[in-house]
Amino acid sequence: MTFFRRRTDRNDRTAPAPDPGAEELATLAAVRAQGGVVLFGAPTRCPHCGGYGLVEGVDEERGRCDNRCPGCRQRWTITTAALAAHPAAARSAAATAPVGDGILVRHLVAA
Repeated sequence: MTFFRRRTDRNDRTAPAPDPGAEELATLAAVRAQGGVVLFGAPTRCPHCGGYGLVEGVDEERGRCDNRCPGCRQRWTITTAALAAHPAAARSAAATAPVGDGILVRHLVAA
């Protein structure tokens, strides 16, 4: 009997993420309103009280990062689909577009 074995049936990680729901987008907007940068898999501010949250688990295959707040005991999930669909994602990607040979970044170029 084999208890531990390597999974060989992993899904392709390049598959497109499903469209995020309104709840996922609202959660992401509330987290961003508390300040700071939101990165997938990193701790974020609590969308309810603004305290520092803790990451409970990261599921890269499903694109989910589960968080909780030790202060107010709220739980929330950040998804890669919501991060990609949020309007701030397009602005931040355009602000860090490479210039020339890709060595410089637009907002760092001296005028």
